[in-house]
Amino acid sequence: MVIFQEVKGRNKIFLFFPKLDPTESSAAKTWEPISAITLAGHLINKGFSVEIYDSRTRDDLEDTLAKNKDDLLCVGVSAMAGYQVVDGYNFSKYIKEHFPHIPVIWGGWYSSIVPDQCLESPYIDIVLKGQGEELLPEIAAKIKTVTPIDDTTGISFKQNNKVIHNSTRPLEDLNNFLPVNYKLLEESRYTISEGILHYISSVGCPYACTFCGVSAYLKRKWYGLNPERVVSEIKGLYEKYQLNEIIFFDSTFFVNLERAKEIMKGFVRENLKFRWFANSYVNQVVNFDDEMLALLQETNCYCIELGIESGSKRIRELFQKNFSDDTINKALEMLSKINISVKGNYIIAPPNEKKEDFLATIRSMTRVKKAHPNNILALYQYTPIPGTQLGTYEKEEKKMLLPKSIAEWSDYYIYISKNLTSPWLSEKDELGRQPVLLYFKLAFMEPQKHGRIIAFPLKVIRRLAAFRLRHEIFILPIEWYLFRVLKWFFRKLF
Repeated sequence: MVIFQEVKGRNKIFLFFPKLDPTESSAAKTWEPISAITLAGHLINKGFSVEIYDSRTRDDLEDTLAKNKDDLLCVGVSAMAGYQVVDGYNFSKYIKEHFPHIPVIWGGWYSSIVPDQCLESPYIDIVLKGQGEELLPEIAAKIKTVTPIDDTTGISFKQNNKVIHNSTRPLEDLNNFLPVNYKLLEESRYTISEGILHYISSVGCPYACTFCGVSAYLKRKWYGLNPERVVSEIKGLYEKYQLNEIIFFDSTFFVNLERAKEIMKGFVRENLKFRWFANSYVNQVVNFDDEMLALLQETNCYCIELGIESGSKRIRELFQKNFSDDTINKALEMLSKINISVKGNYIIAPPNEKKEDFLATIRSMTRVKKAHPNNILALYQYTPIPGTQLGTYEKEEKKMLLPKSIAEWSDYYIYISKNLTSPWLSEKDELGRQPVLLYFKLAFMEPQKHGRIIAFPLKVIRRLAAFRLRHEIFILPIEWYLFRVLKWFFRKLF
């Protein structure tokens, strides 16, 4: 029987949202921690008080915990695979070292996929598997009233140093949950204070991408809010925060094309004037009809994010991205004709990637940049995710090095990093990528603002890098050294 006697009768729940990037600064405004404020709203609705601590925007953790310690019932951590796991782990360790009697609860798709890995840590007591909107208030109520948690479905926990896995709960219709309560945020820390809102209208994805934790977590299911509810909620937020931009955080917004149309028609009907951004799938875009394209224009959709992932057909097949180069080009052309830009996502260094695959990806990115002047590129380092098909990939006798504990996630970081290698690739393939990456960063990464002194030589360097990429000339990377000298000079001068 698992109970938590020491916190009986307490009422404060501390929700910790970890950093995604160790370099994130608390001074920079960022997107809203939607998972945290969603859970907070449901907890408050059940009578609990909640403290949301966003590690990306704050650096007063010790003081905040000290203020809340006397009524602290439990803490919650929601983390995605990657650096969030590390930051969440460090927080959990701090809690157990300073408040050992406080239950630590983890949720989110990472812990739902690998609850054993979480519970091997001495700093984590309970894992919520699946949706937490109803489950977290239920567990909190049992902790508060010293009721055993043993028979609670949807959780894994430790009992006498043994991990117990209870059965999972069926996923609930999103329309049965409360709206996200953005009023719980300290607005000045987030882009919402500048009229830019991040909003989730659906969860999940029906596609079978072999690298994706969302597919593994939700078993290729997709759940969307009713169009009427989306329009009603956004109208209220539009009026309250004087919105000028909405970024949909859905894994893929256009799964149900008729639903997407109804949402856009609602924007028109309610005379909502903002620009917006959403994620889609290449095969969805090529199925947009004339009505869809007209609505995208009328509602001021300015950019659609596409997971192209690779320019190599072989690697796309490995990823189970079932579209051709012709389909990619058609999607780019369709969106360019109505002046909608594309954010093209690519992944480098997956299992068994060869030099020709990598160069095909560089060529594909070049085509994306040419298709529309405002198209942008995002390049990610492949990171093996537990529970995915590629996460268990084997190459001859060498398994991919999945983290064996939470602490090991410090070496896994999805963004391009000079410290991150891909041990599943040969040394030759690994070294062959480096000069190409240098030129990619110079030619395609979004330029920062510089003074007049440095602007002209930087422009020349960027054009030379783009020329090298087009013609695949990668020897003697002189421009890279010039770029570093310019950065040093700029810092010294200013």
